[in-house]
Amino acid sequence: MAHEICEKTRKIIMLNNWSSYYENDSAGTTIKTLCPHLNNARILQNMHPSATAILDHWASSSSLLPSLKIPTKRRIPTMLRGKNGKFKRKQSSPVDVTDNPKQQRPNSGTAPSTSNDIIIEDITEEEPATNQMNDQQLGHIQTDNGSVISSIHEEQVTDQRQITTVIEKVIGSPVSDSARNSSYAKETDIQFVELILKETMQMENIREDTKTKLIVALKTVRGLQAEVSDLRNKLISAEQQLASMPANREKTNNAAIYEQLKCMKETIDKFAKKFEATSENPIIETRSSTFADVVKKSVANKEPLLGTVISMPNNEDAEQTRRALANKIIPAAHGIVIKETAALSKGKFMVKFATEDNKKKFDELVRKDKDFIAEDQRKRNPIIYLKGVRVDIKKEDIPDMIGSFNVLIKNYMEEQNLELGNCMEICFDRRNKQPTKFWNYGLRVDSGIRDIIINKMSGRVNIDYSYVHAEDLNPLHQCYNCYGFHHHAADCREPQPVCPYCADAHDFADCPNRRNEPACINCYKNRIKHTVSTMDNHRQTVNQIKFAQLNTNHSPSATTAFINYCNSKNIDIAIISEPPIKQGLPNIPNRLCPMFVAPVDNNQRVRACMCILNPKIQPIIISHLSTPDFIVCDFNNLIVVSVYAHPVDSIIPILNNITNVANYANGRDFIIAGDMNANNRYWGADYNDKHGDELLAAIIQCNLEVMNNSNKPTFDTIRGNNRLTSHIDLTLASMSTSNMINNWHVIDDIQMSDHRAIVFDINKNYELPKIPPSTVRWNTSDADWETWAQCLENHLNDYDVSPSYIENIEYVADLDATVNAFISSIRWACEENLVKYNRNRKRRLPWSRDDELNRLTNEQKKIYRKINKCYNQVRKAQMIDEYRNLRLEYRKRVETLKEIQLRKEIFGVNDNDHYQRMCRLLKNQKIVPARTFSDSNGPQDTVDTLLKDLFPDDVIINDTTEQANVRNMVDNWKQEHAGIRNGFNPVSTLELFNIINKTKNDKAPGYDNFSPIICKKIMAFFPETLVAIMNACLRLSYFPYVWKISVVKIIPKPGRPTYDKSSSYRPIGLLPILAKALEAVMANRIKSHLEANCPLSVYQYGFMQCRSTEHALLKLKTKIETNLKNKELVALVSLDIKGAFNNAWPPGIIKQLIDMAIPTYMIKLMINYMDDRRVITNYSGVFGSKSTNKGTVQGSILGPLLWNIVIDGFLKNRFPPNMHIQAYADDITAVVVSKKPDDLAISIKQLLTMATSWCNENKLTLASEKTTVVPISRKIRPVPIPAININGHDLVFSDEAKVLGVIIDKKMDFRSHLRYAITKATKIYRQLLGFARMKYGLGSKIIKRLYESIIVPIITYGCAIWCRAASYVHMQKELRQFQRPIAQLVTKSYRTAAFVSTTAIADMVPLYIEIMEQAKVSLARITRKYHHGGKDLIVDIPDETRVNVTTYPVIYHGQSFARTYCQVYTKIIRTRFGIGCGFQLFNGTYFIGTVTHRLPTFCSNLQADLFVILKAVNFCKEKYSSTAPITILNNNIGAINHIKKKDHNKLSNLAKQIVESTPTNISIIWIRVDRSDEKQIKLKKTLKSAARVRPGFDYEQIPMVTVKKLESCASHVIWDRQYRFDKYGTSIKTICPNVGDARQFWPYINFWLTQTLTGHGQFGEYLKRFGFIDDPKCPCGHENQSVLHMINECQLSARLRNDYMVTKRNVTNPAERIRITAVLYEQLAMLVDTYRNNRHRENSSQTNTMNIDSNQL
Repeated sequence: MAHEICEKTRKIIMLNNWSSYYENDSAGTTIKTLCPHLNNARILQNMHPSATAILDHWASSSSLLPSLKIPTKRRIPTMLRGKNGKFKRKQSSPVDVTDNPKQQRPNSGTAPSTSNDIIIEDITEEEPATNQMNDQQLGHIQTDNGSVISSIHEEQVTDQRQITTVIEKVIGSPVSDSARNSSYAKETDIQFVELILKETMQMENIREDTKTKLIVALKTVRGLQAEVSDLRNKLISAEQQLASMPANREKTNNAAIYEQLKCMKETIDKFAKKFEATSENPIIETRSSTFADVVKKSVANKEPLLGTVISMPNNEDAEQTRRALANKIIPAAHGIVIKETAALSKGKFMVKFATEDNKKKFDELVRKDKDFIAEDQRKRNPIIYLKGVRVDIKKEDIPDMIGSFNVLIKNYMEEQNLELGNCMEICFDRRNKQPTKFWNYGLRVDSGIRDIIINKMSGRVNIDYSYVHAEDLNPLHQCYNCYGFHHHAADCREPQPVCPYCADAHDFADCPNRRNEPACINCYKNRIKHTVSTMDNHRQTVNQIKFAQLNTNHSPSATTAFINYCNSKNIDIAIISEPPIKQGLPNIPNRLCPMFVAPVDNNQRVRACMCILNPKIQPIIISHLSTPDFIVCDFNNLIVVSVYAHPVDSIIPILNNITNVANYANGRDFIIAGDMNANNRYWGADYNDKHGDELLAAIIQCNLEVMNNSNKPTFDTIRGNNRLTSHIDLTLASMSTSNMINNWHVIDDIQMSDHRAIVFDINKNYELPKIPPSTVRWNTSDADWETWAQCLENHLNDYDVSPSYIENIEYVADLDATVNAFISSIRWACEENLVKYNRNRKRRLPWSRDDELNRLTNEQKKIYRKINKCYNQVRKAQMIDEYRNLRLEYRKRVETLKEIQLRKEIFGVNDNDHYQRMCRLLKNQKIVPARTFSDSNGPQDTVDTLLKDLFPDDVIINDTTEQANVRNMVDNWKQEHAGIRNGFNPVSTLELFNIINKTKNDKAPGYDNFSPIICKKIMAFFPETLVAIMNACLRLSYFPYVWKISVVKIIPKPGRPTYDKSSSYRPIGLLPILAKALEAVMANRIKSHLEANCPLSVYQYGFMQCRSTEHALLKLKTKIETNLKNKELVALVSLDIKGAFNNAWPPGIIKQLIDMAIPTYMIKLMINYMDDRRVITNYSGVFGSKSTNKGTVQGSILGPLLWNIVIDGFLKNRFPPNMHIQAYADDITAVVVSKKPDDLAISIKQLLTMATSWCNENKLTLASEKTTVVPISRKIRPVPIPAININGHDLVFSDEAKVLGVIIDKKMDFRSHLRYAITKATKIYRQLLGFARMKYGLGSKIIKRLYESIIVPIITYGCAIWCRAASYVHMQKELRQFQRPIAQLVTKSYRTAAFVSTTAIADMVPLYIEIMEQAKVSLARITRKYHHGGKDLIVDIPDETRVNVTTYPVIYHGQSFARTYCQVYTKIIRTRFGIGCGFQLFNGTYFIGTVTHRLPTFCSNLQADLFVILKAVNFCKEKYSSTAPITILNNNIGAINHIKKKDHNKLSNLAKQIVESTPTNISIIWIRVDRSDEKQIKLKKTLKSAARVRPGFDYEQIPMVTVKKLESCASHVIWDRQYRFDKYGTSIKTICPNVGDARQFWPYINFWLTQTLTGHGQFGEYLKRFGFIDDPKCPCGHENQSVLHMINECQLSARLRNDYMVTKRNVTNPAERIRITAVLYEQLAMLVDTYRNNRHRENSSQTNTMNIDSNQL
């Protein structure tokens, strides 16, 4: 007791001395200007972190006495966890705050010092403090001189702050002046804080959030000082009471002081709660979670209505009522306190009062005045919204019908004695979606009637025998100025608008807080915590994570059993030690998301991994802590480690890794699980070994907890006759994590491994990522779009979003708010009417819902049950045969469905982009797990680094002189055109409809989660609103901010050696579909202007219509070969620009647009589009966000166009004539030629200098290390080129360069490219087999489908350039070696089968022939020329012209139509002499004439129909008036559908001419062919005659379909010639002399058919040839059992031959005859195999008999 008194007394003296030294010291002038007194400085220390640094600086510079020490903040005692899981205090001696250990405990003989101060300190307690205080809680101590020192315990606050207050204590005498000066609460202190508060509120150079925190902190300090001042006054009054007491009672009775201290405690408790609520984050935890909860809570309180409504007779103006009331009644004169006033309708004015007494006084005054009418405030009845009332029902009859047609409502009115007029009235009416049929009404009803309609009648009201939907009307009206409710912007009282993003007082366009999370102003006002302005107020969490761990001992079966168990028990994370290995990596399906680190050494294997079975959990590998035996993953602050320690190797590296993980966790939760191969009695082992002792030391050092608490061993096996058990599989956890682990146990359910599985749970709230892994939110497959559209219309009406309002918007802030309201309405409609996309752990197979498959499954189950119950052996045998047949049908059906599904996944709806689809499937099969960089500090640092490197900032201070000039020019242009609005090209409904509808449905949505289907429905139901928004954006030159947000998917680039750099990743931006639509609108206008005024360079081949990589490669090859023929020295130069798309410079782009004279409104819109963009990403659960002002988003519509504009300046440079420059996107390639080597080197250096200069001007960087120069020459000894020095580095010449995926070598023979293509195809083919084997099986058709869709495109890519490489004999041999195993796998043949046989049976054209065929087809498509029939023909390919139409032609196909007076019938007839086409003209029934044309036979029917329609349109335009209605009838529905294609880029040239030239008075109609129509018969005869007799052709363009057909026929002729003359495949040639005979068996190919066709089977001739048997004799007695013998001569197959001949005679269909022949060949191979197996069994039995006899002898 004496010790505590001494300590506290010494503190008081120290504080007094410190205060005097603070005020008198000459140093510390800076802090004294801010804090005149020490108390001010100590208070400010808790306000802001920078104050601590100032105080420390002053303390270090002060010349205090050595004996004095500055008091420091008391440290919170270390807390221990008790048995109940709560924290408790360590029992230790009091801790002193001084630094001098000698002063920590004074000598017992030293008298304690006295003071007039009482120290009230907070001490953290286990239980909260209560208002009832006993002596022990107060801890009051009475000293010898009567002073009382009490230590009052303060409740621990959430932010662990210390609250210390010094209060003066009177000891029988007045308080001295020095003591008063050291008080914490003086008037000057309060004035000082108020001064700082005012200055802080006027500061403008700090952020708004920091400013808000400072204001809250200063207000808290001011409140603290007021509380302390009040307490001080109470103590002074207590002093006076003590002075009047007798001296003998002063030491014995402390009742007055005790009461004062009790009051002080209550006051401090109140202040603590207030301080907790108004700390750094001024939000109260105990408040409601949503704004709706606040409204519900206020309604539930049922506070009395203290309001009076004043009105005047014959007055409809509320303002006049207010003036009259103000002139007659003065509230202050009568002591009336008014709380609120409001102007009502119909001249009424409402006054609300603070108390009921005030209301009574006011009511008495009003009633005395006859000019006023007073009535009490009444609660308004609720409003029911009636949707879909018939229009024939009158508005005034609706209440009467509701009361008479609904029994429940009628009975309620009778029970309550309610009149119809008082309980129901129509408030308003609104337009329904179908206004001609229905109308909507707002009905104000009694609260009881509302309860009946909504709850008892389920929102269905009977009105005149028609049920109408009824729902509660949302009475809230939101203001777009302050975003409050119950008023509109026109009536808003706030002088300054509120930002809808951050809730601060500024415009949305000037918001500086867009990098932070959005906030809701209403939630902030109502003190609701952590509420954001998104649809989901709180991030979802996973409350429990389930773990399972097992050492599978490299066993695939054990791994499969373990994963199946995990799926059955809903395990989230599976930790696996020693997984099954394939090529050094875990052989685990990628769908299980295996996490591991690949070994650097090829001899090392991965021995630790984990699988993420819950798709909601997204881990990231911590690279610098992970090894192949020690994988560390971060699950959003939960660190999980999978480890394997080898039993022989040293465990020290594993222990070092454990220590590193503990240091990295730094207090966070983590667990370590795996096979440690260490024994120690501490975790239940029978003995201790070296590994166990070392591991136990590491566990103690890292303060870990061993969770193993079971006597059951984790390793249990039998080897020999001994049973081996041990506890080597451990689960370690940090101390904080160990209390969250439950249900740790060992299971015996998995028997495939020597180890036993361990299962446990962690009760931890795992917070899901802010951005979900997929932007797809809603499932639109079974949506009711009519209901959705009705709901969306209601929400738009609530926001007052209409086309008329949007057209009148003049400010960008209003446009932003409107777009936000539009998007919010769509989101609410989707949330209410669509089902969220289901991301289940397991997904059903696509073919599992097939009706036929389910029928077969049920039939099998029924028969199987009958078989088990059947005792009749005959019947049982029949059912077994039936069951086998059903199984066979089931397998065939599954194989068919798998093939159909594969075709859908590869080809989609059509055959376009099948290669890209399959590539995406393969990429998904090889997923690189997300990982941190080795030099990063964690996952968040890695994500920030990725965003910083992938999206660099435009730093102005780094501008060169040229760049600064460009930037100044653009800034000047902005200032000159600021505020100027010029005309714009508006968007038409047809244009926007085509843009949105041509978006593919599988495109990923953006930040708003609106899929293409949802956007198409928006366009279908609300076209006017969407068109108005787009036009408003063009008119105001503003791109809405919400459409600038891009969700970035960071994708690893395949094939990189390491993923430790940002360059190994590619960012793909997912923009909203509606934002892409606006980008497409902008792109169309820019392209139209460029095409008409300044076209882009013809040497740009990327992202240009009707141009491809093959066009660029062919142009490059032509230039090189032309110069080589001219005996020039040629060099190929490939330039590379670092991060071209990510570093595109906005000022440079704007300068290019200005130079190209783009319209002003479009340039301003482009400036706004590129400014203030934002990217957000979810990289494996780690959220990242960054603002961008440089580069283009990869994945946007405008990105490629903007880059083409950037590089157009370089391509249009005046290069010397010996240079040819071309580009494909950012891949720049040049061909430099010269006569002399020195001149060639100079030209190359000049090119590189020009490229570097252009890059510097546009703030780009030329990657000199990736710049490749290839001298090209076909000479044996090429002329050497002198060295080229660039920036002090000699340029290295290469032998080859990869340009657009094709390797160009110095000899231009392309053999290296063909070998590269074969290697690449081999690698991908192996991946395909593994992928298809698991999902679809390796059926013949599936393998061939994969071969045709993947392998052939890889091999033949760019073959028009390098096809000469396939003419080399040795290259053809390599192609045969590559193709042969694929053909054998397709045909299921023996490996000895010949190449010529298997390719013919599989109908696979040899690759070298396929290459030549594809090369000719590609040349025809690229050059648009094809040689046929002795002349060069023009190939009919869509050109680059754009279709510009304002109105689309009127086209009918299948719909009803009215025939006009003038009719034109078109028809075509194909003959062997040509195609006759023409049309007949009729005026009513009067025949006018016939017009005929003739086309060559190589033209297609589609061409002929389009040609004759075009001629008919031109004829009608020429001969008839533009107003006369004309009908053109055609019977080819394919031609009609081709004209109606939405994508104009896919229209043929004839169709484009039809669309552009057809006026509105001409209709094109499809009709069915009527063969009995005499008009058609006569026209047919005329056209046949024209095709035979008419000279010449009217149209001679050959279509690509005919080119492919002709080249395919030519290839098959070459193939057949090589097939017949090949020395191999003699067996198949005896059965199928021509390749066509063998190809016809492909649809029926199987294992047995292939044996008969190839002769490679169980035939005696084959077995004798390859040395398997010595006698090839047939069982029938023939000396040689060959295929021909079995088909034609063998007696064993005589019955099969007879049945075959009989069946064949009765079949006339050629395809059916081929099938019957295939069945015969199958049966023959099966027959031979049966006899061969019987002979083997006989020989083996004879051998066994001889062995038995020999043993007996």
